[in-house]
Amino acid sequence: SVKTPCSRKMTPLMYAAKLNRVAMFNKMVASATADMFLSKCDEGKTVLHYYVSMLPLGGYNTPSILKAALQAIQKSGASKLSKILSLKDNDGKIIADYCAGCPHYLKILKVPAPIGDDDLCIADISMPNASPDFLSDCETYFSLPSTKSRMECPIFAEPDEVLSLSKDECEVYKDENGVYYDMLMTKIDIKIRSHGLYNFYKMQIVKNKGKDIYILLTKWGRIGDDGQHQETPFPTLEECKSEFMKVFKAKTKNDWVNLKSFVPQPGKYRLVSREWRYHDQYKSIEYDFKKDVSPVNLDGRVVDILQQGSEPKGMERHLVDDFKLNISQLPFGFVERKVINKAEKIIEEIRKLVKENDDLEKDLSDENKQRDFVIKTQKIYDLTNEVYQLIPQNGFNVTEVQPISYERDCDEWKEKLLHLKDLEVINKVMVASQLNKEKIHPIQYIYNCLGCDISRLDQSDVMSQYILRNVVACGFRCTSITGIYKLTSHCPDNRPKGNRRLLYHGINTGTLLSILKRGLLNAPFGRSYGTRFGNGIYLADNFSKSMCYVSGKKSKF
Repeated sequence: SVKTPCSRKMTPLMYAAKLNRVAMFNKMVASATADMFLSKCDEGKTVLHYYVSMLPLGGYNTPSILKAALQAIQKSGASKLSKILSLKDNDGKIIADYCAGCPHYLKILKVPAPIGDDDLCIADISMPNASPDFLSDCETYFSLPSTKSRMECPIFAEPDEVLSLSKDECEVYKDENGVYYDMLMTKIDIKIRSHGLYNFYKMQIVKNKGKDIYILLTKWGRIGDDGQHQETPFPTLEECKSEFMKVFKAKTKNDWVNLKSFVPQPGKYRLVSREWRYHDQYKSIEYDFKKDVSPVNLDGRVVDILQQGSEPKGMERHLVDDFKLNISQLPFGFVERKVINKAEKIIEEIRKLVKENDDLEKDLSDENKQRDFVIKTQKIYDLTNEVYQLIPQNGFNVTEVQPISYERDCDEWKEKLLHLKDLEVINKVMVASQLNKEKIHPIQYIYNCLGCDISRLDQSDVMSQYILRNVVACGFRCTSITGIYKLTSHCPDNRPKGNRRLLYHGINTGTLLSILKRGLLNAPFGRSYGTRFGNGIYLADNFSKSMCYVSGKKSKF
């Protein structure tokens, strides 16, 4: 019987309300009487007490239980309802006392909110000391003799993986001046063919260590694809070098001997920076976030989180996943502000041309307008090629390379470049953290730059319990939650305090530092997923839904 209580005098209806079992509660409340809502347990609580008092924030934000209970009570008359709402538990509290943090519950109960109860408001934030000058520290780090020596170390080229010989059997040829006969070029022209030209071309001269034979490796294809390759053996080095330089001249209209003064030519391949290509061996920056010399005045779990967020490989994955950036040509750490600024200027130039073309397109009856329209369209295509050269993209292996020919395209690129600027700032923070790592731990330095306090909540904390019980109520039980952390921005929060909801947002670990520093920003434009309802910040009221969007090597956030 739904009226039969347990040893603590709790009825099944009380259990259903406490555990937020909506379906079960609705089944039992259909045959419930007002007397069932008047009965109390050993703690003096009624059914409604259990629903709103298990946490100061209320139940699981499921007003349907409260509404169903009120409908069942009102069938017995308004006097019964007023009596139930006036009942006190053993702590001397009525139902409305527990609803102070949930205005929508008070609205359902038609009870005025208590005045002056601000227990759940965010506390006033005291401004901390000024954060480190990471821009100055970054410049100082690069001016150090030890850093310069690493940056000036010889660049090492490895044989391409597609070669039939193993890396132990061959080596890339290097001349007497220390120049490797190894180059990568790209050619982008969206006007050519139906899908646009978006190609790479690679050449290497490889010496077979076991035999006195030189192999010319040529590799070509669409950027982002594996492409095709050919190995051509030559009996002498001079013949192999001659063919290498001949192909290089034909592809670029530049001489190999003048490699340092390479000038891009219209309609020809462009050379990809050698420093970018060899970034795995180009160890100008040695990130050390686990150094134990200097102390850290942070919780161990917070340190672990920041270490995961400071992984360059994780940030590179973020560039690939969210921005479709081709990191083989523009790796993390080489996304320079001057490159981003140049791309921004081109985007604004394209935007201006797009607006002019929109005006011309309204009436193309005049031949002069038709000619102007064609000229401006041609210019848009040429400028689009420049953008793709500056910010190389993946994702065009088999799809058409689209021109930036609409205002919405310009908006997408502008938003993308803003995110890249944000990552460039984070990169400078990471570099600056290595300057005085003997005096201040790199993780402590990064934390001081974030402008955000991170505190770990105890499992018994009210907010922790609210979140954990909500996770269980969502039916997601196969996840180990290792910690819940409260983030407090150093910027004063002047937003209204009453309208608060529990919502989730799964992130890529590579964006962690960016989010801690600047908060959640609009989702990157131009993505192939996650923008079904337009661009913006996507949140879910279900934990399991947001878990589908998290990614990380060790932990997930």
